[in-house]
Amino acid sequence: VVETIPANADPALAIVKSSTDTSYSSVGDILTYDYVVTNTGNITLTGDIEVVDNKIGTFVCFSGNLVPGSSETCSATYTVTQEDIDTGSVTNDAYADHPRATSEPDSVTLPANQTPALSMAKTALSTNYGSVGDTLNYEFVVTNSGNTTITFQITVSDSRIADVMCQALPDEGLLAGESIT
Repeated sequence: VVETIPANADPALAIVKSSTDTSYSSVGDILTYDYVVTNTGNITLTGDIEVVDNKIGTFVCFSGNLVPGSSETCSATYTVTQEDIDTGSVTNDAYADHPRATSEPDSVTLPANQTPALSMAKTALSTNYGSVGDTLNYEFVVTNSGNTTITFQITVSDSRIADVMCQALPDEGLLAGESIT
């Protein structure tokens, strides 16, 4: 007589996400994330184990046999956008996925170093004047010299000119490095 007793298979995964980066300040900065994927179940997981990251996408972290209790580490990078700077932080959520098990998600939030700033150049458009009452014209070029998008209306104050008119901001705001006149 042959008797078969089924195993109590309990496949499970865990993930811990981390970064050695502590902040960012520029569009194009590269943020590096490490993912430690651990087989917390009681069976060997064979094949690909993927990491699904809401900012980076899905990629294979490990391929092969991950025995119970063992871990594998993989890394991925994310490129900072202007939206990330304007928002003030990047939060990445990630989970490990295998056909037989999916981990709970883990997340890392990195803050932006926001440095809003404006600079201005004033230029005389009139080259001379000859009598009382002559009108002198000036041009003010205001530049977003910080790293955040300026979304508030910009005003210029001048000790000799009562009303300085600034053009309206573009619909998306005044991006870093852009100017209005």
